[in-house]
Amino acid sequence: MVLSEKDSEARTGSQELFERLVRDRLRQAVRLTLINVLEEEVTAIIGAERYERSEHRRDQRNGHYVRDLQTSVGTIEDLPVPRTREGHQTQVFQRYHRRRDEIDAAMLGMFVGGVSQVKVGEVRDQLDGKQAQCFFCLPSLP
Repeated sequence: MVLSEKDSEARTGSQELFERLVRDRLRQAVRLTLINVLEEEVTAIIGAERYERSEHRRDQRNGHYVRDLQTSVGTIEDLPVPRTREGHQTQVFQRYHRRRDEIDAAMLGMFVGGVSQVKVGEVRDQLDGKQAQCFFCLPSLP
């Protein structure tokens, strides 16, 4: 059986669709895991569950703020980070950091290794799932 050009394009398209679907599902799984970890961390710091009255309570919840976080599976958008009245900072990521440290280390390693700025931008785009917004991450030309 000989595959036509149309069949190979359809398989390539479906493969790309499948990979995009897997990447989206991984991103959703990481988002849910991060939300659970952040909630458990705040519960441990406070010493009580949400709405629980306890003599051992050390702090009060104070809502949450929303932020984006770049990970190796892409950008986790609108991640709700819980707050406390005393201003507890999470240990999951550092304040004002928008990328995980492994992404920064990988980009630095590529630059030191002599990889071009365009190629670094392409790799970052693949990890991120969208076009780069920085001056050194130029999209590749057709």
